[in-house]
Amino acid sequence: MGLLADRWIAVVGAGIGSGAALYYLSRPRGPPVPPPEDTDFGAYLRDLSVGLPQPAPQGGQDAYEDTSFEAYLRAGAFKAAGADQENNAGVVASGPSVAPDAVPVTIVFGTEFGFSKEVAERLAEKLKSAGKNYEPIVVDMAEHEDGLPALASQQALFVVCSTQGDGVPPAEARGFCTWLSKLGASEFDGVPFSVCALGDTAYANFCRCGRTIDGQLEALGGTRIAPRMDVNREDYTAIDSWIDAALLELGTLALRTGAELEGTPAAALWSTGGAPGRRRQEKGLGAVAALHGTVRVEFDLGDSNLTYVPGDAVGVWPSNDPKEVETVMEALGAGNPAVPVPRWHYADARLEDGAETMPLRDALSRCYDLRQPKLELFAALRAALPVGEGALGAELDGLIADREAAEAYLEPRHVSDVLAAFRPARLAPTELLAALRQLAPRLYSISSSQLEGAGQVQATVAVVRYSSLGRERVGVCSTDLCERLAVGDSVPIYVHANPDFRLPEDDGTPIVMERELRQASAGDALLFFGCRRRDQDYLYADLLEGWAAQGAIELQTAFSRHEPNKKVYVQHRLAECAERVWQLLDGRKAHFYVCGDAAAMAVDVEKALLDIVAARTGGEEAARAYLDALAAEGRYQRDVWF
Repeated sequence: MGLLADRWIAVVGAGIGSGAALYYLSRPRGPPVPPPEDTDFGAYLRDLSVGLPQPAPQGGQDAYEDTSFEAYLRAGAFKAAGADQENNAGVVASGPSVAPDAVPVTIVFGTEFGFSKEVAERLAEKLKSAGKNYEPIVVDMAEHEDGLPALASQQALFVVCSTQGDGVPPAEARGFCTWLSKLGASEFDGVPFSVCALGDTAYANFCRCGRTIDGQLEALGGTRIAPRMDVNREDYTAIDSWIDAALLELGTLALRTGAELEGTPAAALWSTGGAPGRRRQEKGLGAVAALHGTVRVEFDLGDSNLTYVPGDAVGVWPSNDPKEVETVMEALGAGNPAVPVPRWHYADARLEDGAETMPLRDALSRCYDLRQPKLELFAALRAALPVGEGALGAELDGLIADREAAEAYLEPRHVSDVLAAFRPARLAPTELLAALRQLAPRLYSISSSQLEGAGQVQATVAVVRYSSLGRERVGVCSTDLCERLAVGDSVPIYVHANPDFRLPEDDGTPIVMERELRQASAGDALLFFGCRRRDQDYLYADLLEGWAAQGAIELQTAFSRHEPNKKVYVQHRLAECAERVWQLLDGRKAHFYVCGDAAAMAVDVEKALLDIVAARTGGEEAARAYLDALAAEGRYQRDVWF
């Protein structure tokens, strides 16, 4: 779905999915009711300009606004290092100290959903068990938005950081990364370091944040002791290879103990505030309305003080399907014993304050991913396999030895399928939990405006169903929200800020005010909407076509399965409107947004856009430079997913 506008908003995409685009579609809400009287597009624009709650800027005064990582690194100067030292001095009083005979080693992580933290803790555990009295100090970038000058005096530094979206740092690590980019050439002179960069090869800017940090530390005078490891998704083989190399090189350094360092260097790396970076609130589910297999869900925010702006997402912590949980528990055959509360688990109102254990059923329901386990599950099953199970043992040995084969084996299977396949191997609950991944929150682009009501947030959710290995499966979060939860039930949610997908702010407001006060034109809007069928998944059709009939927007639709033997996609409509698109982009300085599927749609739309630009700028190279310039100006933004 897409939209072009003069001063301008443009969005292109397949289906409804982006927060910014959905904000245009947010006026109707709640259970099935007649359409609201005011669907005027100008009224939406007026709403946009008045009293919109703004999130606190991240990373100090000069918050990152651009979409490109390089532009983000060029953001305005932060406070002087001396001021940062002063601020840190005020929060280190309760920080832990290093034992006199311990050897401190610092690990810094930046994470969006917790995997970088898991890797950092994995390294910390290996350090503790290395037999050299290492004392790992694990530091979260999110707790040091204004930087951490004490890092420059550490005797060994390891960094684990993920990359988000089109190549930017995790939202809560941006302040720290910007601080690092502003340091002088010799700030980390001689500091031994190594970086583990996490990413996904499905995205163009694979591991860009970790790679940038690695280059910065070298430019600041640091000494790389182990090569940077670029990790695709959750490749534990690569992660362990990096950890092994890091430990090997660490053993060659002449590191000092806490006593030899004459102080407590760990203290300067800790802050007293233990609040999580994101606010997570448990609030009621307000209303749902069916839309052709898609559901509009409204959450009552109550007095949580959660705020959002167009482009943000609502993060939902789901519960697993109770049937799947029971199947796993039956395979374990251990009843419902108490198990440790995982350290990553959100602040859960269903647990007593300070609780260290929870029932196994609750842990499997709310804490662990029952879709795909870690590859370590095969080793755990092999160790638990009784003697005499030669065929199963050989199969497990093959899966343990061949990562590709193991991943292919797991692709169609859930945890319950794997346990059933190797049923003679009976695991203890804690053995199974150690081989399971964290149940991650699901992000849904927000499809409402707080100007309609500060106490609610809406998301448009497609209910996921599929088959594998002859079994019917369901999506964890979509069915939890749309089928298992009743109106009035509670679910933990938080707002996930997306600073890389924002409507124009400075230029939008005066245009809105002129329109409201003097009936002047607020600028054109060209919207491309793509889906499979007009009669099945053309969401918010009445609203969109109503705006088009009023002349508020120009609407171009593409239905890929509506007519037999004729597949029409968004990029086809874009090509048909080439002259209009170029007029808006180049002549009217339009903002161009893309939202939807990253695997095909976003790629094809960008190719069509490049073709439009190339025909008018002198070729492919000039078109690419033009598009890069748009991105650097914040006029080409994407909210896409695989």
